[in-house]
Amino acid sequence: MYRRTLLSVLSVAVAGCGGRREKRETGTRTRTSNPTTGGRTASETPEGPPSRAVRVSNDTTDAAYVSVVVADGGTTRFIESAEVPPGETRSFGEFPLEAGTYDVVVETADGRRQSQTWAVTDDDTGLAARVEPDGVTVVQQVYCELDCPPVSRGGRTAWSERPPARGTVELRNEGSAARTVGVRLLDGDETLAEYEYAVPANTTLAIPAYGRGSGYRVVVERGGESASFDWGVGGGDRLYVDVTETDARFRCGWRNRDLRVVNEDETAHRLTVSVLTDGDTLFEETYDLGPGETVLDPKVVENAGSYEFRIRSERGDEASYVWEVCPPRGPVWVVVDEAGVQVSVRAT
Repeated sequence: MYRRTLLSVLSVAVAGCGGRREKRETGTRTRTSNPTTGGRTASETPEGPPSRAVRVSNDTTDAAYVSVVVADGGTTRFIESAEVPPGETRSFGEFPLEAGTYDVVVETADGRRQSQTWAVTDDDTGLAARVEPDGVTVVQQVYCELDCPPVSRGGRTAWSERPPARGTVELRNEGSAARTVGVRLLDGDETLAEYEYAVPANTTLAIPAYGRGSGYRVVVERGGESASFDWGVGGGDRLYVDVTETDARFRCGWRNRDLRVVNEDETAHRLTVSVLTDGDTLFEETYDLGPGETVLDPKVVENAGSYEFRIRSERGDEASYVWEVCPPRGPVWVVVDEAGVQVSVRAT
C-alpha cells in the first residue's frame, strides 16, 4: 500500500564503465565480476587476492533496485545489480580484490547515488552502504584487534591468557576526519580491557569483546562525555557505537527507525506524538493530517535506550507504547482512522 513503483532502468556512469546500462528484470541479479581475469570468481582463483564485498542495507520502506560498481582507474573490476527488499541487507560480491585504491559507486534506480574512494587494506572486510529515503551512505568496514596500531592509541588488558571473544563492538565514524574514542569492557567492577582508538574517517571499526562471564558493561568516552551499556550474552553478538563530532553513543543497530504518521480516515485529524526515554522528552511533534495524508519524520529513534511513544488526537484518543532497550526494526507507523489511533509494531 505504501510502496512506490521503481524505475526499470539504471544508467551507471563511472570511469571504466563506458556508459554501460544495466536493465532491471524483476527477481534477477545482473553481475560482471573481475573483467580483467575473464570473469573468474573468488572460488576459481584460490591463490588470488582475498574476497571483498559491498553490503547494501535498505533503510526505507520500499524495495530498492541497486547497482554497485568498483573500478580501478580505467578498468571496471566489478558490476552487480539487484533488488534489495525494504529493511533487509544484500551482499554484492564476494569478488577477489587486492590491496589498493579503487573508485566505488552505489546507485539506486531512482537516482540516489554515492561515490567514493575505497582504500583496500589487508584488514579490510568490505564496504557497508545504506539506502536512505534521501540518499545513499557508504562506509568502509575494517576489523581491528584490541591492540592494532596506529589505529589503537594504547591500552591494557587484565588477563594473562586471552579469553574467547563473546561479540564485536562496532565503532562508526561518518565524519571527514579521524575521531578518537575510548572503550572499556568491564565484568562487574573488574576492567577486562581498556583501549583508545582513532577511528578513521568514513569507517566502521570492528573490535572483539573478550570475556568469560554472562554479562558485561561497555563504556565509551569521547569529548569528556561517557556512555555505558549493560550487554548480556545472548543479547546480540554486536554492539553499535556512533562516534560523533562531540561524543560517542550506543545505537540500536545502524538502521534508523523512521516515524511515519498516517491518516487513513476520510476526514482531517491532528495528532501529537511524543517520544520519551529515561523520563526525558526526546521528541514531540503535532501533525495536521489531511485525508489519506502520510508524513515522514526520519531518524526519530537512533540511540539505544528505553522508549515510550505517546499519541494523542484532537478527538481525545490516546495511546502509549513502551519498548525496553530498543524498539523493533523500524519504521514505526502511527496510524489514525475512524476507530482511533494505533502503532504498527507491538511493545516488547
